[in-house]
Amino acid sequence: AFDDPAKCDSTGQRIADLLMDLYFICDLGINMLTGFHEGGRYIDNPQRIASQYVKGGFSFDLVVSFPVAWLEFAITGGQCSQSLAVLRLPRLLRLLRILRILRVLKIFKLPIFKRILSIDPNLIRLVKLLFGMVAVTHVAACAFWWVKRNDPFLDDWMREQNVAWSGDPSLYLISLYFAVATLTTVGYGDVHGVTDDERVYAMVTMFIGTILFALIVSNASGLVANMGAVDNLYQHKMQGVRRFMSHWKVPKEIKRKVFEYYDFHKQTSVSNEVGILLDLPLALRSELCFFMAQQTIARVPLFKKAQPEFFAAIFTSMELVAFIPHEVVFEVGLFCAML
Repeated sequence: AFDDPAKCDSTGQRIADLLMDLYFICDLGINMLTGFHEGGRYIDNPQRIASQYVKGGFSFDLVVSFPVAWLEFAITGGQCSQSLAVLRLPRLLRLLRILRILRVLKIFKLPIFKRILSIDPNLIRLVKLLFGMVAVTHVAACAFWWVKRNDPFLDDWMREQNVAWSGDPSLYLISLYFAVATLTTVGYGDVHGVTDDERVYAMVTMFIGTILFALIVSNASGLVANMGAVDNLYQHKMQGVRRFMSHWKVPKEIKRKVFEYYDFHKQTSVSNEVGILLDLPLALRSELCFFMAQQTIARVPLFKKAQPEFFAAIFTSMELVAFIPHEVVFEVGLFCAML
């Protein structure tokens, strides 16, 4: 977008464009052959996969996968052509590549991506939000330059900004600066619209920026609140504990033991273990419980030869109980209320 229109792309850039188009075309075919889950079953029938994909995101993927570089290569024969009439259509279709950013965002929705990273879903949403902000800003910068290129006094403007056509990163930096200032409705004024087209672009961008800013603030505040929900609950509970011990004037040594217990419980406890196990089907629950038992109750001689089904049944009735050091767990002769 920021190259001199009187110059042709370098050989390396043209090869990279061809390979990128080829990658997206191959990805289109792979999606046509990739199965999906429906009603708890994995569907691998080619006809149903193709039908599901055509009804879903095939149309969008087909548009963004249009082989622009290959079309340009076919028109020019791989040779550098200065004819704007010949290159007008391919260069206009290059704008479709902007939509590929939206297709890349689909990666964050893949279950395998989430399993591999094993990170907080709220953090993934935050990364998607930041990535979307960068993408929108980049597109706005490219759109500004696309409008600016039609300025009849473009050469004078570039001399005023002290930038050159090719190889000068300041050209993109100035466009990005204008995009950020316009989207955030700051508008310093040192870089501003001169022609009517640029003024219309600036107004549209400012309108989009107000909506985008509201969405970013609302989503970011919600994400931050969700990411700290567990800690907030813990701190709220500890405030109640502090008020309780202050009311009863509990000695410092006992206070220390109480706080150490709650810290230990926070680090070792897992919320709703029984609920997680009960949500699983019996076969998977038995397999998981058998694995957990190997690290816990299977070490007890009484349960060494127990079957996996036994562990699946007993684990759903167990609960974590913590004891402080040197505390008596059970004394001989006392009535046993739990195992």
